[in-house]
Amino acid sequence: MKKLRIAIYSDDYKPCVDGTVEYIVNLRKELERRGHEVFIVTTGRKATENLKKHDKHLIVYKGVKFIMYPDYTVSLPKFYDKKIDNIAPDIIHSQTPLSLGLSAVYAAKRLSIPLVSTFHTFLADEDVIKSFVPINKLLYRVIKFSLERYLEYVYSKSTINIALSKRAQTYLNGIGVKNCKLIRTGAAEKLKSWRQTKQISRKHIGIGKNEKVILYLGRVSNEKNLDVLVKAARLLKKKGFTIIIAGKGPALNKYKSLSNKLNTGVIFPGFVDEKLKKYYFRAADIFCNPSKFENASIVNFEAMAAGVPLLIAKDSSQSEYVMPPIGGETFNQESEADLASKAEMMLSRLDKYKPTKILGTFKEHVDKVEELYYGLIDGARKKS
Repeated sequence: MKKLRIAIYSDDYKPCVDGTVEYIVNLRKELERRGHEVFIVTTGRKATENLKKHDKHLIVYKGVKFIMYPDYTVSLPKFYDKKIDNIAPDIIHSQTPLSLGLSAVYAAKRLSIPLVSTFHTFLADEDVIKSFVPINKLLYRVIKFSLERYLEYVYSKSTINIALSKRAQTYLNGIGVKNCKLIRTGAAEKLKSWRQTKQISRKHIGIGKNEKVILYLGRVSNEKNLDVLVKAARLLKKKGFTIIIAGKGPALNKYKSLSNKLNTGVIFPGFVDEKLKKYYFRAADIFCNPSKFENASIVNFEAMAAGVPLLIAKDSSQSEYVMPPIGGETFNQESEADLASKAEMMLSRLDKYKPTKILGTFKEHVDKVEELYYGLIDGARKKS
């Protein structure tokens, strides 16, 4: 079968660290392992520009720092770029509906090639919008309506849209995007090497061997709903639990202040380097992800690969992957008391959870994505 030239468009890329970037890095690595030629088309500042010195398949459009999230860059859509024509991709795979998503739409139309888009984030979620601007209910409804009309426009331009969860597929259908295909994702191959014991892991990061540890590791921002975990920490502290909120983000100082005010004892180690992540995951008894807007969270897969059960927000896509009670439990995301109660219950039966048994692999995900690529390209050729 012919090896493909694939252009992946994204508004963020390395050195930015988030779930979408991790997905792109893993997708590129697996596609290249299969012999395909993959180009990354993104926006960035100096740190991303510097990556081009060692990556001839990276195209970076200059942008400016996004004030709300300093790690991110924003730019205007690119209506035409001769470099993309010279690449002559067989297919374009967009990971964003924003600036570079529009650029992907223009490029695919101009080159008359299929456009695949993966839906990663519920941008119109109330928590997401309110994390950018404090607004009342009426203004939120106006912004939500406008944003969803825009999302409908962009995603309807794709040949097909990949939904990583059933909830995402239902949501897209609900705003008028009908060309959707559900392809669930999974854990990357590198996670198979996370085999160090809990005792060694705890010693490595300075946690006592008998402590009851609940971990959150990820972006520390308002839409992650970490308020409920910090408030629950006050209750859990009385039961002897240690809560770790690892990562960085625009709300880090807010949660540190709240933790100090409530005297919760939450540990905030800050950004965790990739080499150290395995120790944090393996040291935990429970991984708590209280976010309501998650789609297919990479950190959840990392926790599951480490054999750690998850405590997740009830009304989110996460349960599709965690499959309670096999991989963990759900809690009422508005109730710190329910979170604390479920954590105590889980600790009493940790051996009952089998998260690794239900964990899919990223390779299986790419099998289906690759099959989709070939089908769309073959269909486009038959039409021409």
